[in-house]
Order: sequence, then C-alpha cells, then structure tokens
Amino acid sequence: MAKTKGGKKKVHVPAYKKKDGTKVPEHYRSTPN
Repeated sequence: MAKTKGGKKKVHVPAYKKKDGTKVPEHYRSTPN
C-alpha cells in the first residue's frame, strides 16, 4: 500500500457482500501506514 508523508491515508471501501452474506456499506477507512 502506498505510504504518504503524513503517514495516514483515507481509503475508500466500496459496498460489498461477504461470502457469508453480510452486507458491508461503502465507507472510508484510514490506514495505519
């Protein structure tokens, strides 16, 4: 994963369905990198 000078980067996670049928809404998560 690309690292930024600030050390944190927000990643867009699109909505998806897990294999067990769980729906995951689209969201943003910050990486600890």
